[in-house]
Amino acid sequence: MADLYRLIEALDRRVPRLECTGEARIAHDAADLRDRAVGLVKRIEGDRDRLTAMARPVPQPTQPPQPARRPAKHRADAVECPRCGRHMAKIIGRSEALPVVYLKCDGCQLPSVAGA
Repeated sequence: MADLYRLIEALDRRVPRLECTGEARIAHDAADLRDRAVGLVKRIEGDRDRLTAMARPVPQPTQPPQPARRPAKHRADAVECPRCGRHMAKIIGRSEALPVVYLKCDGCQLPSVAGA
């Protein structure tokens, strides 16, 4: 599991070099590999949760009510960051060969690739 998490983190840190030949294909393959790794982590954790639930029931602690949060103010040109979920990502590039855009989030400070 740790290797999968390290792979996902490494792919998240990768910054596309739009000026390089073949970068669009590399970015697409990196995004595909990241999606497959995240899916595998979810499947493994889901299997683990099912096995744990079958082995012994665990009482769930009660949570105190959370105060209502004010809706965040979004910038007009910002989009939702696929990593942190905040609306603080800016489009920094587009692929000519593939339907992807390159984003940089002002919230988590990480670059990412998203479907256009």
